[in-house]
Amino acid sequence: MRSPYQSLDPAALLERPTSVLLGVDDGAAKAIRDIGIETVLDLATSTLLSTADQICHLADNGQGKYAAAGRVPRDALREAHEKPIAELPNLPVHVLCALRRLATFR
Repeated sequence: MRSPYQSLDPAALLERPTSVLLGVDDGAAKAIRDIGIETVLDLATSTLLSTADQICHLADNGQGKYAAAGRVPRDALREAHEKPIAELPNLPVHVLCALRRLATFR
């Protein structure tokens, strides 16, 4: 995290915007906000990012929670079910169903 925030207790840090994190510049913070992630807690517990991470693990090295089935569950993707696993990490984020669920709750 950025220097001015290093003395915050963990609970207070979790409520801060993602821009307090090193590597999250203004452009990244806006992109993250655009998909419904506003705080460090939102980022740390994001279903959307967890699903994306698991898809990348499966595509990159055949590991992760989807490895046993060797495919991504249909309810994780809004579209692109027919795409090869190796192509999924390169698709736009809107193909993830978690993004649709986020919009429903807003």
